[in-house]
Amino acid sequence: MWPARGDDGEVARVALAAFDSSDQYWARQRLALLNEAAASIGTTLDVVRTAEELVELLVPRYADFAGVDLLDWVLGADELPTVADGDIVLRRVAHASAH
Repeated sequence: MWPARGDDGEVARVALAAFDSSDQYWARQRLALLNEAAASIGTTLDVVRTAEELVELLVPRYADFAGVDLLDWVLGADELPTVADGDIVLRRVAHASAH
C-alpha cells in the first residue's frame, strides 16, 4: 500500500498491490494432512488398529463422526466368502464422535 500523488504533489489516492495465496495455503494444508496420515496410519499390520488410527486422524478435525466397518471375513476368516453365501456381515471395528 502506498500513496499515489497527483501532478501537484498532493496525495490523490492510495494504491494497493495484493496477492491471493489461498491456493497455496490449501495445498500446504492438504500436504500437512497427507504427511500426518503417512506418519500415523498403518503403524502396525493390525487391521483394527489401522482403522482406529484413521478415525483418530479424522475426528474432530475433519468430521463430527467417523466409523469403519469391515466385512466380517476380513477379521479372521481363512477363505473368502462365496457370492452364494447370501448375507453380507459387517463388523464395526472403529468409530469416534466429536460429541
